[in-house]
Amino acid sequence: MRSKRAAPANGVVLYKGPSALDGKPIVAIATCLVNPSKNDKTGPMAQLIIMREDIHPVEATKTGEDESICGTCPARKANDNWCYVLVGKPISQVYRAYKNGRYAEGSTDDILKSRWSFRHGTYGNPSAIPFEVNEEIFTTLEAARKSWTAYEHEWRTCDQRLSQYSMASCETIEDAQEAISMGWRPYLSCLPEEVELAKELGLLQCPYRLHDASTPQCSDCNMCSGNASKVSAGIVAPVHGANYKVNNYVEMRERASLRVVQ
Repeated sequence: MRSKRAAPANGVVLYKGPSALDGKPIVAIATCLVNPSKNDKTGPMAQLIIMREDIHPVEATKTGEDESICGTCPARKANDNWCYVLVGKPISQVYRAYKNGRYAEGSTDDILKSRWSFRHGTYGNPSAIPFEVNEEIFTTLEAARKSWTAYEHEWRTCDQRLSQYSMASCETIEDAQEAISMGWRPYLSCLPEEVELAKELGLLQCPYRLHDASTPQCSDCNMCSGNASKVSAGIVAPVHGANYKVNNYVEMRERASLRVVQ
């Protein structure tokens, strides 16, 4: 009788160790390797989730311990709380599965076995893990001609070599211009009325349109892979996510505007 071949893992640990941001314990788990994410905007993708290894992600956001993976990102709950990531359910599920021993230690070979493109930092900044780990992930994807997305909020202070593989996450047009001056391609989340101005400054609008199945998803697009992309311009998109998160972003921008006026 022939033995059954072991089914490929749907998730593996790619990094476990100190955060490159503050030295506290984190873990980076590649998930959805077999069964891809179900997200209308991104489409079917494998994804990398970076979490505190020792603290439940919901608790980490409440106490500010998510700084180990998110750095000083203004979208954190401890700051303006407009991050589109819903930590309460999907991220928490991965954390519980990890604590129950469901994710073995893996390697970039596991990414190659997956048929899906790769979403780096579904939760957490790429710069939270050592650059050498990131470099192995991205060069493996590049060599296999697999597409990816990656977004970095600590672009001003992180290892600048990440600009080859990741977009600079920006909240204002001024941020985007600064990122460009530093050699990054920006991904600008902005107010809807600012999109046209950003386009006039040379940014391309994200081609995805909500409720329009004819527009490409992230899994098809391949424009958000830093300077490795064939596209040299930055990307702009109206801020998105749950309604209350979008409202928090708008309030943050209004407060910033008032501070400038004063």
